[in-house]
This record gives sequence, C-alpha cells and structure tokens, in this order.
Amino acid sequence: MINVLMIDDEEGLLDLGRIYMEEAGISLDTASDLTTARKFLSEKKYKVVIVDYGLPGENGVEFIRSLPLSDTSYIVLSGSPRDEVVMDGIEASYFQKGGGNIFFKLIEMIEGLAQ
Repeated sequence: MINVLMIDDEEGLLDLGRIYMEEAGISLDTASDLTTARKFLSEKKYKVVIVDYGLPGENGVEFIRSLPLSDTSYIVLSGSPRDEVVMDGIEASYFQKGGGNIFFKLIEMIEGLAQ
C-alpha cells in the first residue's frame, strides 16, 4: 500500500481525496494546516506528499524546502497556472486544480511516483 499525505486548507477537497484514494487502495492521511502536517511527517514515512501551494502563512514550496531530504516524492497543487508558481530549488511535480475530478490524475501521478 502507498502511504500518502495530502495537505490542503480546503476540507472538502481532503474529504473527497479520502474517498478516491481509499477506492484506489492508497492509504491517505490528510492535514488542513502545516502544523498538523509536520506532526504526521514526524510520526510516519510517506511515499508521496501532496501539498497545496496557496496555504496560509507558508506556501507549499516553502514547506517542502523546510523539510529534511528524503526519498519522499512531492506534488504541489495550485489553482494557478504553472508559470505563476515558483518552484525553484525543489524536486516536485506540479498539478493544477480545476477542470473536473482531479483525483483520477492525482492517483495516476502517485502510482507513477511510487514505482
């Protein structure tokens, strides 16, 4: 089973994520803030971390930069086009929210990163 942490301040998106990931056989923990996310990361190893770019206080890229190096893969979510999201200095995939059900594509990305 693939362990994934999803961080987003939109509770509805996290709730939908739980449903779709569970159906795909992915173990998903969710956090609506970075304090909770850091707690999860200190307690459990994740293969993939999905983090919203537009979080209050610290954006998703700054959050990834603050973490120790590991073999975890990262996906940055944003409602903005890729050219508006500055991802300098990090190894992460980019995913733009919107345009229907995002979870089918996210699951595909997670499965690819977990190989």
